[in-house]
Amino acid sequence: MKPILLLTKNILFDMSIQQQVQKLNKEIISSSKLLDRLNNKDEQPDWLQLFSTAIISETIGKLELLQILLYLKKYDIPTVRLVESLPKAEEKEKWKQSGVHAWLVNSCSMEELRETLDDVLLKTNDPSEPKEILMINPLRVRSIKFSMNEKKVLALMIEHPNEAVSRETFCKKIWGESTPSTKNQLSYLMSQIKMKLATISSQTSIIDTVWGSGYLIKDYACPIISSYLNSSNEA
Repeated sequence: MKPILLLTKNILFDMSIQQQVQKLNKEIISSSKLLDRLNNKDEQPDWLQLFSTAIISETIGKLELLQILLYLKKYDIPTVRLVESLPKAEEKEKWKQSGVHAWLVNSCSMEELRETLDDVLLKTNDPSEPKEILMINPLRVRSIKFSMNEKKVLALMIEHPNEAVSRETFCKKIWGESTPSTKNQLSYLMSQIKMKLATISSQTSIIDTVWGSGYLIKDYACPIISSYLNSSNEA
């Protein structure tokens, strides 16, 4: 697995996020010198290919961020922006077009950090591509082995296509209670489901994490996955 790149003007300011990433057993490189190299217009930053993801510190201003995103998009590096507070939906959409794939507040939990990094690492295509190409292979769906609880998660989401189902609803439906322990188990289940579904789609975001609301499944995937769940229950 390639390391994560943390671009910052002050390593000490972003020390906490670096430590959290390390606790997730992910390699991360933080260096203000790499930021200086990226701002050197005379240099071709081929070294960006060494990284899987870029986390952009709040210490970097918006104008500088726009310049950095040009390079990151060129080398297909998914980008997470650190901020003090999350922007509104309109601003998120604007930055999405520029290349920001996800947002995290500096005080984010380990759970939020883990799921956000998992999500951006799964993205392989531009989410703005026309919906017509967002095809999944039904034959490959049947080759996936889902656990019983993973099937329960999928079945609940399919009942509410394109709608966020809350984490509390999932936990109470599967384990009968919503506690920190069951929420951690749910996060693990979701990460496993997302990785499995990423192998059968031309667009990996079949399931989206909606922070503050829960998880949603895209409607185009529901018929095929529903058919799979019905056939597996009958087997």
